[in-house]
Amino acid sequence: MYKAFVVVCRPTKEVFNVGSEATTVHSKVDERVELSIQENTFEKPTKVTIEITEAPKNIEQNAEEFRDIISVTSFYSIISEGGLPTKSINFKVPLPTNYNGNGNIVILSMNKDEDEENENSWSILESDAKVVHDRIVFNVSSFSVYVLFYL
Repeated sequence: MYKAFVVVCRPTKEVFNVGSEATTVHSKVDERVELSIQENTFEKPTKVTIEITEAPKNIEQNAEEFRDIISVTSFYSIISEGGLPTKSINFKVPLPTNYNGNGNIVILSMNKDEDEENENSWSILESDAKVVHDRIVFNVSSFSVYVLFYL
């Protein structure tokens, strides 16, 4: 696996107020980004922030150790203020560019609460991810940073 990667970009943030009712949150920055939240996922009103950080367009060519990467998505950070989810949340994000149905999509996640980010901060998310039209759909049970690699 890869030892490290660096992304230097300014994230765009969107804040959504979420109550105890079921709701679907749509990003205005990228309409293909969506969170589907079940009823009673949060015990009290909560602010959910989605941060989208675009990946550099040429990340695939930047270093020899990235030679197996065909494309990469933006980085998606989900943060909650006021409560943690008690149920899994359905997360939809765009497929990596150039995805043609062949190869593998790997979802990496990182817990943003860690004091110091390093190469061991990231882990492969084991999920029941499905490709639906131009997006990949998977469930998350905690809020983290997510990125998809097309290999």
